[in-house]
Amino acid sequence: MSLKAYALFPQRAKLLIGAADLAQKLGIKTSAYSSHHDFIPDLYPKASYQRLLDVTIFFNTLYYFDNIFGEDCFADSGLKNKPELNQFLQLWKTADWKESPIIEVNNFAQGLLQFRERLLRHSTTDFFYRFSENLYLHLKEALCPKGQDDLQEYIISRRWTSGMDVTLDLYEYTHNSYLSASLLSNAKIQRLKYLVNIHAALSNDLFSYPAEEGSVFNLVAVLSTKLLSKEKALEEAVQLVNSFEEEFSVLYARKKEILAELPLVDYGQAEEYIDWLAHAMGASYIWQVNTNRYKHPQHYFEDMRL
Repeated sequence: MSLKAYALFPQRAKLLIGAADLAQKLGIKTSAYSSHHDFIPDLYPKASYQRLLDVTIFFNTLYYFDNIFGEDCFADSGLKNKPELNQFLQLWKTADWKESPIIEVNNFAQGLLQFRERLLRHSTTDFFYRFSENLYLHLKEALCPKGQDDLQEYIISRRWTSGMDVTLDLYEYTHNSYLSASLLSNAKIQRLKYLVNIHAALSNDLFSYPAEEGSVFNLVAVLSTKLLSKEKALEEAVQLVNSFEEEFSVLYARKKEILAELPLVDYGQAEEYIDWLAHAMGASYIWQVNTNRYKHPQHYFEDMRL
């Protein structure tokens, strides 16, 4: 399967301006903002403008959190303590927020509150609770990632630290189409979603490593702990990322078989969702290749050199 994506969101430029203005007001527009702000419109080009704006702000809020409190950034942030996970859980559950003396924590809280209000008003209760579970897992793992010494443990942790799981969940919100129980419980469909998630997360590791060399929370770095040379670690990392794409391709080719497992009433929604997952894998990869976020003068991929 060659990775492809849908056409771009037609109001992309207008949306990015609106999102930047909101991010500025919320205090979540850091110096790194321009390197990630345009991903969501590429992931959800068929969404409505307002819902896409909502999700763009949420995604940028997660990036703000990672840029301030991520393992590779926190030591240089000038902050002494990471926020407590329970602070944010209480906020998300109740909308109650006791102002923190740390401005960065308050900025993140305001971004979460803005999206929480929109999500509760414009989605279903069931979706809100399902989404909340994955948001909790993301924040928990992001504050304390694991696996820098063990490949399998790292992959499990990377699924959540990347934020892709909650980002992919938002297909339902952006399309105002909430997945039926049969889709949510179908092992093949959920495997397709996982493959999109982990392929994007580990591709990110591949592309970002030259710019973030020295980070222990990266696939290439983890493989290097096996006493591999950097060249051999890179080769194994590429093979692993490609294996997830190949598995997705094989499973996607069985789409008709997957649809036949579902109630007839769910065929339309399931086919649209499975096709969107194929788009999401392609869009994520294409965005990572084209963004300036991972460009580096000594990048090991020629087309990503500055």
